[in-house]
Parts: sequence; C-alpha cells; structure tokens
Amino acid sequence: MENKDKINFDLNFLDENIKEKPKHKAEKKPDSSSGMSKYQAIAVVVLIGAVITIAIVAGGENDSSTVATDNSTYTYSGDSAADFESIVPVVEEKKEEKKTTTKKTAAIVTPPAPKTNEEYCTDMNGPYGTYNASDNSCGCAAGYYYGVTSKQCVSLVTSRDESCSAKYSNTSFLKYDTDGKTNICDCKAGYDWNNDRTACFTPASFSQSCKTSYGEGSYSSPSSTDGKRYCDCSYGYDWDIGQKSCVTTASINQICERDVGRNSRYSGTITDGKYNCTQPY
Repeated sequence: MENKDKINFDLNFLDENIKEKPKHKAEKKPDSSSGMSKYQAIAVVVLIGAVITIAIVAGGENDSSTVATDNSTYTYSGDSAADFESIVPVVEEKKEEKKTTTKKTAAIVTPPAPKTNEEYCTDMNGPYGTYNASDNSCGCAAGYYYGVTSKQCVSLVTSRDESCSAKYSNTSFLKYDTDGKTNICDCKAGYDWNNDRTACFTPASFSQSCKTSYGEGSYSSPSSTDGKRYCDCSYGYDWDIGQKSCVTTASINQICERDVGRNSRYSGTITDGKYNCTQPY
C-alpha cells in the first residue's frame, strides 16, 4: 500500500469512529475567531514534538553547546539532557547578616573623698607641713622652717640660705647680725661680690663683661686697695692712649720705633696723651 492510501485509510478510520460515537451533548463548534480547529491543534502539537526531537538528536552530535540564562552564558558538553541540567547554576540564597549592637555603658567613677586639713597643708608646704587649728592655717613641724624659694618646710640652714639667695643672687647664709635675727649673707664658694654688693658672680662672668666693654685683651681683677673689681688689660695687651680699649703691646712698640727710633719700646705709661717710650740702644 502506498503512503497516500495509508494516510487516507487512517483518516477514514478516524471519521468512522467519530460517527459511531453517541452524542450526549451538543458539541461546541470551534470559534472561527480562534483560527484553529481541534484537529489542527493536535497536528501542531505533533509537529512541535517532532521538531524538538530532531533538535535534541542534532544537539547530541555536537561536542558542546551554549545556553544563555539570566544574562549569563553557560557551555555544556554531553550526549543527554541530564548533562544539560547539571550545568544550570544554582543561585545560593544570600543570608542577611544580623547586626548586633552592644550597648555602651559609662563606668561609674567614685568621687574622691575630700582632703583633710592636714593633707591640704602637706600638699601646700611639703611632707613637714602641719595644720594649725587655732588660726586655721598651715605651718611647719618643729625644727623646720618655711623656705622663701622652695615654698616648702625645710631645715633651718636651708631656710637661711634660701633667704639670702632670694635677697642677693648666688649668696648663702654667713652669720646673724648683732641683733641675732638679721641674716648676714656672703657669696657662695667660687663667686665674688660685684662693686655694689647686690649680687655675686663668677670671675669668668666678670671678665666676660670687661671683654664686652674693652675688647678681647681685657679681663676682670679685684683691686688690692678697696677689694672692688676692675677691668684691666691682660698680658701682651695695654691700654690705648684714651684708655678705651686694650690693644696689643706690639702695636704700641711699633709706634715708639716710629717716633723715637729703632729698638725703642713702650714703657707702660702715658703722659699728656702720648705713650712713654724708651730710648733706642
């Protein structure tokens, strides 16, 4: 039988079966507006199935295929649909992190206990400070005296030295005056009084003062008559004619040789504004 006859036979067979079926209800005629009858729909389904089968067979012959899902492209290889399903990515569900907040609590600070009067006085006058309740004042323990410089309770010797040092710089207590109360102060070791006896300085500081006023050849020395300090010219230097600075003795000798003659030297004195020079030899 030819294929054409077979197709006609099958269709006739279907028509006979349809005619023999009793109709209990009036069949609803297909809506012409839908554009497709019942049998046409069946034919479309069969056709789609055939197309899918052909696509699967054709896909199996290739080594790999590419499928796009969720804006991403995945490539798989294999001979079955199971291989295709295995490459579908699994999107893990993102777990929201629970934010934990810690409640900050301020530490409880116990206020310090108020200081006693004795503690207040030791803070003011040092470890030997005491409180006098009779007049509500701070004083010093027995054998200690308030130091005017340290502002603390110190020994008697220290307090007298501080009293002198506060009055005259770089001095210390020497003795009491005839009244037995007034301190007599003197320069500490290594220091000398200035001419006004208002402060004590080292000899180096006095000499520096002379150098500032009369040049590098000057230095300070105490006088043997009144004990006061004076500026003088050191060895190799002598006063100029105006006694305003110390100049080298060699420079004065040159003046004597010029004015008096060869081998004339400065005698060390000045008369009427002129150097006294020795006679040549």
